[in-house]
Amino acid sequence: MKKIHVNLSFLLLLSAFAFLSQNAAAQNLTQVSKTGSSKMGLGFRVGLNYAKVSGSTDSFQYRYKPGLMIAVFLAPSSSGVFGYRSELLYSRQGFDYTDPSGKTGSVSNDYLMVPQMMTLNITKFVQLQAGAFAGYLLHTKDSNQPKESDNTDPSKMALDLMNRFDYGAAGGIEIHPVKGLILNARYNMGFAKLYKEQNDIGQTSTPTSFNPTTAFNPLAKYENIDTKNAVIQLSVGYRF
Repeated sequence: MKKIHVNLSFLLLLSAFAFLSQNAAAQNLTQVSKTGSSKMGLGFRVGLNYAKVSGSTDSFQYRYKPGLMIAVFLAPSSSGVFGYRSELLYSRQGFDYTDPSGKTGSVSNDYLMVPQMMTLNITKFVQLQAGAFAGYLLHTKDSNQPKESDNTDPSKMALDLMNRFDYGAAGGIEIHPVKGLILNARYNMGFAKLYKEQNDIGQTSTPTSFNPTTAFNPLAKYENIDTKNAVIQLSVGYRF
């Protein structure tokens, strides 16, 4: 019931942002009709993630891991203080780790994400952004995962142990130094657990030689894991 409650709360939050975004869009369209301007504010961002996971386990150490991020966005121009931005974003996240035995490894997770951001224009050069995002895990890989065999696909097995959907809150600042150029810094805080509950793992694992406690899933053999995505994004882009 707790998980359902959290999901419903997030859906309500995302709906609220969508509603506010639609209102902002309607105001922008009204301004466009009055001024005759049709600039829609299409753009892109490219940059680096510094990703980690929040939460901890006994004797487990997590470290930040760099990764690529690419985003396209729609941000209709607005002469007012408030606006909105819709994005489609590819994000490589993950973490480096050292397990209790001293073994090190690196986990890479590829996400497709849809952030919805409200914007606050401090001046024409500085913009604050806050909103929510939803993401879908496309692929995962651990540097310690075994090679593929005839009976098992390690990457698919690893996906079976993870929650494919992520959601959370995002906030940041964007600077517009010259016309068109943008510099963006953002923090994404995930609300969904990275790995499934232990009892869920037992129900979803396929009956093969695969064992949920194998090395390429560094957290599976530990109970009460509460790791969640935490990502700092630094990017540069252009708005047309």
